[in-house]
Amino acid sequence: MKIANAIRLARDFFFEPQQVQSVAVIRIVFGVLLLLNWFMVINYLGIFYGPDGIFSLKSSLVLGSNYRLNLFQIFPDDPRTPFLLATLNLVAVLGLLFGFFTRISVVFTFLTLIAFQFRNGYILNSSDIVIRNMLFFLIFTPCGEAYSVDRLIRLWLDRKSTRLNSSHTDI
Repeated sequence: MKIANAIRLARDFFFEPQQVQSVAVIRIVFGVLLLLNWFMVINYLGIFYGPDGIFSLKSSLVLGSNYRLNLFQIFPDDPRTPFLLATLNLVAVLGLLFGFFTRISVVFTFLTLIAFQFRNGYILNSSDIVIRNMLFFLIFTPCGEAYSVDRLIRLWLDRKSTRLNSSHTDI
């Protein structure tokens, strides 16, 4: 009886439907945190991530692992590359903050964030690792189901399809 009870409790814990408002609030607060992080990093792009910066891309590739996804390896080693990736990060963070294409925004935010973290890991502290891990886990949550532009679009489309369906039944 105790094993069956433990299995039932585990099933309820993992698979029972839950409210998504708390995850949406975490997404919004986390979006604000990432936006503040972006404003702190943007001033030092050339110093920390540029080709003539403190720690070059070549040194990063030699001292780092070869088995990691780094967007800096895809783009040329050019002074404009950090600004391009920072701009992509800003767009993704704003999408995350407002819940617009939320899942895609979280994935792009994660990819651009780890690109900066893998490019120069010597300026990181433990909070950067926590941000990276939380962002990874946020990919798997339904964080765009509440308090988001995605939800407003979904409600608008549902209302529009309901109105179209009711007009077809009236004829």
